[in-house]
Amino acid sequence: MFLDAANSSSFVVASDDCRFIEPDEWTARVVDADSDDDDDDSQCGLGEHVARWVNQHHIPHAAVSDLLSLLHPYHSDLLLAAKTILHTKSKIEIKIVSGGENYYFGLAHWVELLLDSGIHEYAGKCLTVHVNIDGIPLYHSSSACLWPILCSIRELKGSVFPVALYCSSHKPKSLEEYLHDFIQEMQSLTQFGFSHNGKMYNVHLGAIICDAPARTFIKCVKGHGGYNCCERCIQHGEWLHGKIVLCDLDAPLGTNACFVSMVNADHHVGISAFSELQCGMATDFPLDPMHLHESV
Repeated sequence: MFLDAANSSSFVVASDDCRFIEPDEWTARVVDADSDDDDDDSQCGLGEHVARWVNQHHIPHAAVSDLLSLLHPYHSDLLLAAKTILHTKSKIEIKIVSGGENYYFGLAHWVELLLDSGIHEYAGKCLTVHVNIDGIPLYHSSSACLWPILCSIRELKGSVFPVALYCSSHKPKSLEEYLHDFIQEMQSLTQFGFSHNGKMYNVHLGAIICDAPARTFIKCVKGHGGYNCCERCIQHGEWLHGKIVLCDLDAPLGTNACFVSMVNADHHVGISAFSELQCGMATDFPLDPMHLHESV
């Protein structure tokens, strides 16, 4: 699944072969393995032979459907849809996590699909993960919303994919539960790397990109309207002209070490699950200009 750049509130989903499908079709897709590898090929029909050929050579589903439409006039018993001839079934394992329904695709799963697709040619040995987390309302008449964990690989430009999808009428109640699977997988990939076709890649977290409200939630810090809201310095704001203003232009900088040790205790409201990863809790969270305060 990839984020539709033309509409930030909707998703376009891609199957395992990176064929884009409509939102009302998407679920986790699993192609059944051959029912019996010992079957005599002579007992298989043309459809079974085509299905095996598609799975063996990873043919895109769109190309398979075009091929079937060309063959159908000469073989009327041949099915027309790729997902039908491949016996594609819907299978999704939804867990109740942090007060909502959650499905975890996995980061390694999507990286493998991207590398297998052949869309990206990358000869390096390092994969830099960028993460985006935010709430997305689904309907105007309902409180239902998604809180996806979206990722991209800096070296594999242009592809944004969901590592997890969380759906509820509210944001996750427990940040630790919500991020648990992602944190565990990132720790494993950072420590052991990612292996693909005999090649080992080093994986590290590059940036966590969120707007101020989501960043406040993920980092467990005071909101952008609080007196101790600044994520880059250590100072107590002042109430001036009806708003909080950060007046000290020479305030001490808030470093990664300061954040972990909670030097500015009034800035924190808890301990972020991201602190378990090897990332800069100050430097690896870019600021968005919409919610920055004025200085005087």
